[in-house]
Amino acid sequence: PVQLSSGHPALIADNAGVLTAAEAAVLTEKAQKISSAYACDTVVVFVRSLSGYSSIMSYADDYYDYNGYGYNGTKDGVMLLVDVKGREYWISTSGYGIDAFTDAGQLYLKDQFVSYLSSGDWAGAADAFLSGCERFLRQARNGTPYDVGNMPRNSFNLAFLLGDAGLGILLGGLPLRKAKKEMANVQ
Repeated sequence: PVQLSSGHPALIADNAGVLTAAEAAVLTEKAQKISSAYACDTVVVFVRSLSGYSSIMSYADDYYDYNGYGYNGTKDGVMLLVDVKGREYWISTSGYGIDAFTDAGQLYLKDQFVSYLSSGDWAGAADAFLSGCERFLRQARNGTPYDVGNMPRNSFNLAFLLGDAGLGILLGGLPLRKAKKEMANVQ
């Protein structure tokens, strides 16, 4: 990957050419802030192929290890590797990242970004992954990592719910109004 000025490997490595320069810059800044704040590398890598590897898990783990990622002697970090051509992804963890991103936590985190991947919104997927990582790292540093029985609650927005309900009533009522007009009065 491209080296940062500090000699640290790029936290956003677009080896597939799917991000614009502006997207990569914004995502890099976000990844750097999260990584520095929690002393845990937070990495997103896009590749076009698995370069001869038979599994994305092996490729991701080796990519993390051989490219110099990780904080401290325990190489603390988390990485999302996306094979854009094969339409696969893998979350690889190391050191403290293993504690902060449990198996159950990774499943939850996947739900935050996989819809972006499905629609080809690579920057959106990376941003959602980074936001989820920040949330998970904050929780883990507070003493209780997210895990089975302790997952983030989705925020409930009453105004949004009422707006959706009102829109549903409005849209649902239009066909009924038309049908009522078309009915003949029977006496």
